[in-house]
Amino acid sequence: MPKPEKVEKLEDLAPVIELYHHMVRAGNLDEACDLFYDRISKPTYYQFGAYQLQIELLRALFLDGEDKPPRLKKEGDQAWTLNGLANTYSLSGQPRRAVPLFEMQNALREKAGDKKHLAIGLGNVATQQLVIGALSEAERNLRRSIDLCREIEDEFWEAVGHQDWVRCAYRGELGRSRKG
Repeated sequence: MPKPEKVEKLEDLAPVIELYHHMVRAGNLDEACDLFYDRISKPTYYQFGAYQLQIELLRALFLDGEDKPPRLKKEGDQAWTLNGLANTYSLSGQPRRAVPLFEMQNALREKAGDKKHLAIGLGNVATQQLVIGALSEAERNLRRSIDLCREIEDEFWEAVGHQDWVRCAYRGELGRSRKG
């Protein structure tokens, strides 16, 4: 694939987005996912914060609805897409839509034995569970994330897990989950 041109405004992506839509309509979901990853994801997410556009584009890969993984051949691509849509929902203020997507992504990572991405995913889902008030689940997922990071000796993500844990404990959210 040729090197993408520099994207200076969202409109610069119009031809690539059009190609993406054509690929999806033609049933070339794996190629569309690759195009999204290579050319659309970073500018729309990091550069322009075009979260609604990202949601619309990623949802197109979920032919059976968001309660099932996208129809992609590789489970790693399915997990990446689930995580991407969940993160975008999180940033657009839709934590209740993010949680089940993170959970599906985590199940795929666990099945694949991908402990690092599972640990990160557990932290991500815990953050959104705290937002929606699912405190027991958040506490359980944070503990599991920290334990996995210790097991694989990933000090950075273990520290992130502890930071999230402390932030939640400081706000008094953890501990209350044990009362009922």
